[in-house]
Amino acid sequence: MFDPASGRNIWVAPTRSEREDGTREAPFSSIRQAIETAGPGSVVVLTNGEYEETVSIQERSGLETNPLTIMADPSADSVILKKEWYFYEMSDCIVQGLTFLDTGGTALSVVGTSKRNIFKECLFINCGESVECTLFFGGSGGEFNVIENCQFTRSGTGTNFGVIIAQSCDAEDETSEISSNTIIRSCVFENFSTAILLGSGDEIDEAGNHLVTENLFTDCGEGIRIKAIACDIRDNIFRGCATALVQLAGSECEINNNRFELCTVGMNLTSPDTTVSDNCCIDSPLVVAGVDTLILPTVIASNSFVFTTPVDAITVTGGSMNHGVIISDNLIYNGTLPESIAATFHQNECMDEGSVSFLDLAAGDFRTSRSVGCHTSAAYRIAIEPIPQADVAGFKQDSTEDDDSIPTMDERDLYIKSLFVINEDDMEENPELYRNADDEDDGDDGEFYDYED
Repeated sequence: MFDPASGRNIWVAPTRSEREDGTREAPFSSIRQAIETAGPGSVVVLTNGEYEETVSIQERSGLETNPLTIMADPSADSVILKKEWYFYEMSDCIVQGLTFLDTGGTALSVVGTSKRNIFKECLFINCGESVECTLFFGGSGGEFNVIENCQFTRSGTGTNFGVIIAQSCDAEDETSEISSNTIIRSCVFENFSTAILLGSGDEIDEAGNHLVTENLFTDCGEGIRIKAIACDIRDNIFRGCATALVQLAGSECEINNNRFELCTVGMNLTSPDTTVSDNCCIDSPLVVAGVDTLILPTVIASNSFVFTTPVDAITVTGGSMNHGVIISDNLIYNGTLPESIAATFHQNECMDEGSVSFLDLAAGDFRTSRSVGCHTSAAYRIAIEPIPQADVAGFKQDSTEDDDSIPTMDERDLYIKSLFVINEDDMEENPELYRNADDEDDGDDGEFYDYED
């Protein structure tokens, strides 16, 4: 929990005081000065008001065992930032509870080898008008950054991206690494032309391993645009989007347990070796275009498609191989399947309008009454709940008798690792990070967390 009396706090106010030493009684008037004064374990606290300061910080990081926190004062009515922030080569930082409003440029840019940063409980309102992007991650080697419980909204029109995870790297620079292992979860995106862009390069051969989960997308031109390998898209809600999800490039993607409602196109897939399963699509058809491979097919299985008026539930175009697409165990109500040699069909069930009530199906009653189709929570998910918050602001190497409330390094490592699907090789190399924290190191392997659950 935040302690306003802690000596780790560095206070900032939007107005200048007679003396400025970063204490609560004499706060700094410059955010930049406060951050440059901070170090691992420091908590930069922004007090109530509007800040008209562009913040550009380079190589001012926390430690993996003791991060640097920048947060809004919990007692403030509002902490509003009207200018852009730029972080260069910053790692192990936590940014919490801030509101970025009407920034002309990108509200927050995180560039370079920036790792293990967490951005949570922030609001981004009408930002990035001049550069068409609200939150940007780019450069070489950024990884394990987390965006959670944030809200991205726009009231205008035109081209604008909510979050860009830039994936391009210089082919001539052998040391360049792509951005990877980004997590975006429990966020809300409203009225963007593209809410999330995962990857920006067309010739990327390395896996991005980005996870987008438990988010709500409403009234977006595109909810998610995929241009990266091995992305995991699951447990999201898409409402009223023109194209909820478009996969322009990037194989080995998993699209599971999402709910699509009233989207002109629910999913538009163009890359092979993609699995689409357990999704619930209400008036949101699926398009597969250009998948043309026999060895690594796209699999569309155990989804439910429900339509108010007859329509093609799945359209397959551009593939010439008989097994380029496998369509299996799907439930289609008031829709049709394609008559295409580019797809293999198995045990799908189609029902006409008179066989069952649409309202019952749309409410999710089909999840237990049919042998095929979506049987997961996507069939009845109507809202995204905020995720529980771990207080990671004070993590450090070891707890002490004087301050036993500060979590240890192992707890923070487990918190970060719990956000990702377990990696078997990593588990063998670092078993202590996957063993249950309550287990004693008695020589056996202990119990391991099941992060996929």
